[in-house]
Amino acid sequence: MTSWPPDGTSDSPADVTSPDVAYRSRRRVWRRRRRVLGTLAFVAAVGVLFYVVARATGVGDDDEAERVTTSSTASTTTTLPPAGPYRVLDGLNTRAGPGPTFPIVGTIEIGHTVMVLCVADGTIVNGPNGESTQWLKVQTASGDAYVTAAYVSIGADLTDPATIAPCVP
Repeated sequence: MTSWPPDGTSDSPADVTSPDVAYRSRRRVWRRRRRVLGTLAFVAAVGVLFYVVARATGVGDDDEAERVTTSSTASTTTTLPPAGPYRVLDGLNTRAGPGPTFPIVGTIEIGHTVMVLCVADGTIVNGPNGESTQWLKVQTASGDAYVTAAYVSIGADLTDPATIAPCVP
């Protein structure tokens, strides 16, 4: 059997012995490369798709998995996403803790909505919804703060721990 190429310029004893075998060998190598590149492209596409869906739905956010917030009174841990939005019935002061004796940290105008992180027992307050000892920890532009439930149109969600978790000291 003669070696290929016929002029004897073969550099390696592992060289292919015929053009047909060389062609098939190159074809196999390219098929393997295409398969590997195709698999890599598929994995990359799945990764991008997962990222886009996770960002759109909020899956995998650290805030959703566990919220740990520190206020001047205690840290709060809830595992539920913020509930709401709930409409504020009157202009409210937001406070550093669950009661009127805590410092005012901001205000919420009448008619605005709030997202509730958790509910805590605190000082009794009389408002449009009647008397209430329940204080809502809400998200505000300047950070988390407390408002009385007596001034928030929250309805039965206030007593449903599956909707609004109790604040844990």
